[in-house]
Amino acid sequence: MEMGDVIQAAEKVWGAVSAFVNIYSLTYYNREFKKDSNKVNKLTEFIELVLNQDPEVQIIISSFSKGHAETFAKSLNNLHSFFYGGSAISIDDVKRYLNTAKAFLPLIKEYAKAIYDYVSSPNKYTASKKNVINKYA
Repeated sequence: MEMGDVIQAAEKVWGAVSAFVNIYSLTYYNREFKKDSNKVNKLTEFIELVLNQDPEVQIIISSFSKGHAETFAKSLNNLHSFFYGGSAISIDDVKRYLNTAKAFLPLIKEYAKAIYDYVSSPNKYTASKKNVINKYA
């Protein structure tokens, strides 16, 4: 992967994660969070919510940051900072973050769909990932 591709991928990953955080926040808090620090906090909250219930998330967070959700969330945000030149992380770290994000993005896509199914379904029990969503909706 060339440097330009890495830079673009870094921002696209944060963009996708940020969009998910907006979905989560609008659903559970009825508001969007604009500041990156708030987005990191809400992503951390979401990860901690599902960590013990979703083995796939558990594997990703355990292997990346020994189970520390906030470390993982901050690392994803560092990709955004890297895009704008405001992060001193190495290219090797960026590639590691991107590799981990590659496994994480399909999971949050599933959760985004489950949230959508939940809020748009007349029968709230038909949504996938219902145990997690019902707990906080």
